[in-house]
Amino acid sequence: MPKTIALITAGGSGQRMGSDTKKQYIEIRNKPILAHTLHRFQITEQIDEIALTVPEEDIDLVRHNITERYNFTKLEYIIPGGTTRQDSVSGALEKICGGENDIILIHDAVRPFISHEIIIECINSLNHADGSIVGIKPVNTIKHISGGSVGSTLDRNDLISVQTPQTFRFGLIKRCHDTAKENKFYATDDSALLEKFGEIILGRPPIISIVQGNSFNIKITDRNDLVIASAIMDSLSI
Repeated sequence: MPKTIALITAGGSGQRMGSDTKKQYIEIRNKPILAHTLHRFQITEQIDEIALTVPEEDIDLVRHNITERYNFTKLEYIIPGGTTRQDSVSGALEKICGGENDIILIHDAVRPFISHEIIIECINSLNHADGSIVGIKPVNTIKHISGGSVGSTLDRNDLISVQTPQTFRFGLIKRCHDTAKENKFYATDDSALLEKFGEIILGRPPIISIVQGNSFNIKITDRNDLVIASAIMDSLSI
């Protein structure tokens, strides 16, 4: 029977935070952001294994201060990250023992408020699609900039603001990453690799479905986000 794997990418730095502490290790309510994120997948029964990418120099720190401290029993892999996020995911796919039809959810470590309901919907999305993304409709007007000035206003009805997890069959997304590596093609998310190479691999256009996200599923990147994250944690009582 196929298993379900969560791959958490934690390769960020503290530069935009103005902190010497990498953002995934900054504490909210006396607990590292990374630990909050891992907890969401640990307590989801449908997740069989968790893999984690971190900077190589942080592996011992993560193992002792996070994995053992918080008893993350599903964490099977702590894998050195690469130069880019795509390199980190590609390297992790090489090391994870995954079957062709296993399900893998790829998630940002600094999105600690992913809900149980969204995780389950991501898993179920592969019943009728080759992959899925989590996203929400943008609430702000979006404009295209040309030469430093406004070029046009985009139709928000045709746009989506993408979050994570992104979910795929293990064999398919691994082949997409392998093909991208061969072609030296880089993208800002994993679904873009399926968009680019899916038809070549599948022999038909890939189907990528959309799972409805929520505004709590923020990516913590700067100090303003820390303030918002603390408020969300109070609101959700987690």
